[in-house]
Amino acid sequence: MADPGSNGVMKRTAPNTTAIASAADIVSLFSSCSGTQYLGVDGSCHTSASGGMADPGSNGILKRTALNTTGIAVAGDFPTLNQSTTGTASGLTNAYIDWSAVSGGAFIQNKPATFAPTAHNLLSASHGDTTAASAVRGDGLFAMGSTPTWQRLAHPAATGGYFKWNGTDIVASTGAAAGTGTCTNQVVTATNADAAPTCAAVTEAMQTLADNTTGNVSTTSHGYAPKAPNDATKYLDGTGAYSVPAGSGGAATFPSGMVYFPGNAGPPSTYVNSSPTDATIYCTDFYDPYSITVSSLVTLGGASSNKYAAIAVLDSSGNVLVYANLSEPSGSNANKFTGGNLPVTLSPGLHSWCHAFETGASGSHWKGSASYANWLNIAVTGASKHNYSCSVAPTGSGATFAIPANGNCATSGTRTAISVLNPGWVTVLVNP
Repeated sequence: MADPGSNGVMKRTAPNTTAIASAADIVSLFSSCSGTQYLGVDGSCHTSASGGMADPGSNGILKRTALNTTGIAVAGDFPTLNQSTTGTASGLTNAYIDWSAVSGGAFIQNKPATFAPTAHNLLSASHGDTTAASAVRGDGLFAMGSTPTWQRLAHPAATGGYFKWNGTDIVASTGAAAGTGTCTNQVVTATNADAAPTCAAVTEAMQTLADNTTGNVSTTSHGYAPKAPNDATKYLDGTGAYSVPAGSGGAATFPSGMVYFPGNAGPPSTYVNSSPTDATIYCTDFYDPYSITVSSLVTLGGASSNKYAAIAVLDSSGNVLVYANLSEPSGSNANKFTGGNLPVTLSPGLHSWCHAFETGASGSHWKGSASYANWLNIAVTGASKHNYSCSVAPTGSGATFAIPANGNCATSGTRTAISVLNPGWVTVLVNP
């Protein structure tokens, strides 16, 4: 028989001629079945003993609801189907597969092993372990919070800032990793991340003073003093070198036994006797240009028998350089002081030569009467208090009577000028 030329169930249409059978050709083979009969596997027509399942009474997909009982199926009867919002139960227009309804697609055939996800943002709500946010340039992504989620952390505002652990979470620094701020007129001794540096003033201990000439003073720049030459006759001169001053003979020392007046004593005819106030310190300030070795001092005057007078030499800061006292006899006498801390060598400088009587001494002194008080410029009246009394009181009595520190009112107290030449009131004669 001839080949029909296509696949399918064939039928003979003429001698040696075939064709593909259609549904009508199949149905016509069972034209003997009628009514409720059905075609059996034996090719014969059969009648159902029970009469079959009941008709549900309307069109649609059927479902069995009980023995020989049918009904019209709805979308809920199909676990793999669900209708769209625009569909109807009967038509299932645009129906789609409900993934959750099939427990992960167990009943979907030919499903792929993986799916290409729809593009979405990392910090979108599509991820259960992230906090939704938008990406910002420079920000960080960290697991944060008591129930940690991946979160966006804004970058530090400071240039050079960084993210750091604060013991609980990651935070952004407020400053740069190398520290913030500077040291004004100081040096940085330590840098502190996210904080101001540790500053300190430059101290001598921070310097390395090597035995060289680097940085020494010169005629063109400031600098360090050159290394000392260990020669007392040399001084640093204006060229930055040590040299012996021209014509220098060193500091002069008064010969022993020389009588020295700390100032202009004036002509003897002007001396008169005077009674200073007891327990009051009287001083004369004078600049001594040479070194003076003081081995004894003399005053001209007297006091009630067994009453003490005290003398002292103080510097411009009120420090006592020389001190002594003695019990003066009555009348006019030359009273020689040799005790205390004598002998003493005084360096050149401004000194206060001071004298005082203790209470009850009723002391007297010879003084030179004049109307001026400036030892350095005698012609000027009242120019400076080179002769004065000091409001600081003496201390002690008898053998302990003394002129204390600041007995010249150098740092406190009040100086009251006296308009007299004062070689008699004060310690006048040195090494007589």
